Amino acid sequence: MKYFLLAVLVSASLVGSEASGQSAAKSVEATPALSITGRVVASGGNFPLANARVMARAVGMRGPSSSQMAMTNDEGKFQLTNLRPAHYVIRVGATGYVLEPSPSATTATFYRPGENVTFRMVKGGVITGRVLNTNGEPMTLARVRVVRVKDPEGGIVRGSGAGRDWITDDRGNYRIYGLEPGAYAVAAGSPNAFRVVATPGQSNDAAFTYYPSTALDGATLVNVYAGDETRGIDIRYRSQASYTVRGLVVNGAARGNGTPSRAVISLMLSHVATGVGVASNTLMPAGLNTAFGFDGVSDGVYEVTALTGLGTSDAAIALPQRVTVRGANVTDVVLTLVPFGSISGRVVLETTATESIAACREGNVASLEEVLITARRDKESAKQIPSVASALPVEAQLDARGEFSLNNMIAGHYSLDVRPPNRLWYVRDITRASTTDPKPRIPLSSVTLKQSERLQGLTIKLARGAASISGRVSAVTEGGPPPESLHVYVVPVQRENDTDALRYSESQIKPDGTFSVAHLAPGRYWLLARVPADGETAKALRRAAEKANLAVELQPCQQLVNYALTFTP
Repeated sequence: MKYFLLAVLVSASLVGSEASGQSAAKSVEATPALSITGRVVASGGNFPLANARVMARAVGMRGPSSSQMAMTNDEGKFQLTNLRPAHYVIRVGATGYVLEPSPSATTATFYRPGENVTFRMVKGGVITGRVLNTNGEPMTLARVRVVRVKDPEGGIVRGSGAGRDWITDDRGNYRIYGLEPGAYAVAAGSPNAFRVVATPGQSNDAAFTYYPSTALDGATLVNVYAGDETRGIDIRYRSQASYTVRGLVVNGAARGNGTPSRAVISLMLSHVATGVGVASNTLMPAGLNTAFGFDGVSDGVYEVTALTGLGTSDAAIALPQRVTVRGANVTDVVLTLVPFGSISGRVVLETTATESIAACREGNVASLEEVLITARRDKESAKQIPSVASALPVEAQLDARGEFSLNNMIAGHYSLDVRPPNRLWYVRDITRASTTDPKPRIPLSSVTLKQSERLQGLTIKLARGAASISGRVSAVTEGGPPPESLHVYVVPVQRENDTDALRYSESQIKPDGTFSVAHLAPGRYWLLARVPADGETAKALRRAAEKANLAVELQPCQQLVNYALTFTP
């Protein structure tokens, strides 16, 4: 139940000004309706960063008009213009810098035209060291690469392929900068590290050596912190046997006329224990069966995945195939492409009797194109099929008719997150037409999707009159948890809403102790501040909230601010 409570509910952290994380502080300045403006600054000293790249991508859209890029001027200012009405994901790049870490940011942040944003960046981490050959002498022109294996909280970063290769100087020294905080695998390869294996079964020195002097299975991870330099990461390169992994991609997702898709097939070879993408390849399909191969693979356990046609009607995936390399080539891998699943439906904006309430007038103007829907597989489903594709949320933007389609989904149990057009709307219900009786409509508390299943007929009803509450959690007792580890839960008082997950909400508390929960249906609620517990049910959450006995009555479109919430360990 907990995974549903944490994601299917309308997340306060994703909406309006409440969507701000620590890395992006939004102002309330008026800006042109179809542009996003802002600044990029270095948090230490708050000085502007010139020539930073700011890229915006419209969620759920494709094509040249779905993205924009701008460069910051000498004052660190930027303007993304000629934007379509949509939600945008913004990426910022500045040489040697990364976005300021945000301990309270657990969900993606989206931006809309008209917003003014300040992105705060810090110096990235640095790894330095030397590469030595088997005799302990410096290796000149050796290739060095780093792969982020874990995030700062210790979570596995799946699909983390290597970026550019760095080259050692004449003394065997290297220096890699601009790294995000986390734990990294550091590897070195000889100048001929990309030599292709010529004879089946032949060993060579193409495989990379990982710090301090081992294959990836035995690598020691290197911790990186923002603005810090980790020195002395010396790698003793050793020649080791490497092998080939070969097989066929079978197009089991051919079109109705029997012809295969002509979309490019992307393949990735990932190390199972760490999730590191050690090799990737793209190839054009050759009929229904297409041969593929990876060279220079050292001993270990890997997974091979294939994807094709993402974003098109021909999109398909070959679910991860486990491969064990132990002293010999592997040549019998078969990857079968099967179509992705999808969830489609429509969103309805319901008018309610709030026209006479002055606080609700802002909500009278709303566009269906401003609604965003995302779906994410739960942790249990991800464990069963630990694919890179399954770790990413699926996003859909509505068209002018309110219709949506969540595509490129693999089998699993999904939670839905609906972002309304503005702060005065909330999700009233989500239903699906019965497959056996067209009249009854089944309320949704979760969505389970089979592989290649196309689930249709979802109806999401949004109602005007949403309330919100914001404030601060009182000082935590000495020895208690830090504020950012706490969450604020909003639990309906009415018993008839016990099983209605849409009436439950939660938001992570920011490091300064403040919180904000929006898009709440009018009504009476219990408030509770506590550390999240894995597997916690709605029933247990209700018991804890009733015991705390902090209740509020929210009227339509009410914005309850400066609420002082007491935390009891």
